[in-house]
Amino acid sequence: MGSIAYLYGYFIYFCKKNKMGELQQNKKLYSGGLFYAILCYCSWGVFPLFWKLLLDVPSTQILAHRIVWSVIFLAGLMLWRGDRTFLTYFSKPKTLGLLCITGALIGGNWFVYIYAVNHNHIVDSSLGYYINPMVNVLLGVVFMKERLNKLQKWAVFFAVAGIVCLTISVGRLPWISLFLALSFALYGLLRKKANLESLPGLLIETLLLAPFALFIFGKWTRPVTEHFCISRFKQPFC
Repeated sequence: MGSIAYLYGYFIYFCKKNKMGELQQNKKLYSGGLFYAILCYCSWGVFPLFWKLLLDVPSTQILAHRIVWSVIFLAGLMLWRGDRTFLTYFSKPKTLGLLCITGALIGGNWFVYIYAVNHNHIVDSSLGYYINPMVNVLLGVVFMKERLNKLQKWAVFFAVAGIVCLTISVGRLPWISLFLALSFALYGLLRKKANLESLPGLLIETLLLAPFALFIFGKWTRPVTEHFCISRFKQPFC
């Protein structure tokens, strides 16, 4: 849900008009991007509550399930909508190659986030999503030729100052934070450059990751069954 909302928001935010002044003239479009951005960050904020319920499950297995169920959900959604756009991507080697890269970025991002939460690095993961908007701004200025007005520059300055303070309080190099921020920012930039529709692109990415998920299932068949059929209180529920 968070990834879908992020892609919609990122697409709307940079859609067709690459200059902030021009984009702000279309209040409806701007409001739509802002809404989806808030929605995805809120959903990411509550994710740790869910991942904490799966402390006994290895991060790789959680990731594998997330990938497989994402494929099933997205494929079902696309079929229900009667949208066959994703099939055209298979005939475009360049597009498919780019989706391989973005798939690797989103897969790595998912894994590190799950690992961070389930290994008591929630502060690091949260810091990553504080840093992420600043990286998005940087990439927007450098690659999308965005220009910030004076008020926006001050907003970025205070945001960066807050991030620096949080980083110092951690007391070490927050590699988890940096990986989450950079991987997701690069993911958004590449998806924007590819100019692909959100849902079909995400479906292809998860399809490309599916073989790795199935490999994990094949290698740890018994543990997967045991972990997902026994609750934290050792009571069977499947």
